[in-house]
Amino acid sequence: MKNTLLFLLSACAATVATAQTPTVSTPAATRFYVQPSLVLAIPGSDFDTAMGLGAAVGVSFKSRHSVELEYVQFETEPDAGYAPFDIDFTHILVTYKYRIPFTPKFSSYVGGSIGRVSQKISASQGFYIIGDDTDDSISVGLVGGVQYQFEDNIVFDGGLKVLGQDDTRFTTSGSVLLVQASVKFQF
Repeated sequence: MKNTLLFLLSACAATVATAQTPTVSTPAATRFYVQPSLVLAIPGSDFDTAMGLGAAVGVSFKSRHSVELEYVQFETEPDAGYAPFDIDFTHILVTYKYRIPFTPKFSSYVGGSIGRVSQKISASQGFYIIGDDTDDSISVGLVGGVQYQFEDNIVFDGGLKVLGQDDTRFTTSGSVLLVQASVKFQF
């Protein structure tokens, strides 16, 4: 995960260093948006890679800034063969993004997230759930990605989030890599 974090930081620095202002000015209007996403979660070496879903609501302002509230959920299990339990990760995050335009339609962004991660463990035996418990902790991280504007109100977004989290009763502290593909609907 350290290599992933270093790569993300390097990519963000290179993006900021090489960004150019687009030839067509973009309006500085405030726009609200909703953004559903598919998520590939890599929760460290102790757990299996998982697929999940996310959804964000946000506001873009001054043509380059945005703030959003995001919900991301995925379920995984320990990476130790058969395990009698699953862990459900639910992130609630506030994310700030700074957009760096390359052309009027193509841009990248960098930013940060802070929020809460809830982990629910469900123990089972065969088809029977024999118990579950929940614990949560703080989650903080970096974000980066690219955007392509199809129409005035539809934007494709591909991004990475590297989130660090404190330990809980079920997991030790560490990081989670989220790879997201989403469509942003602006209004």
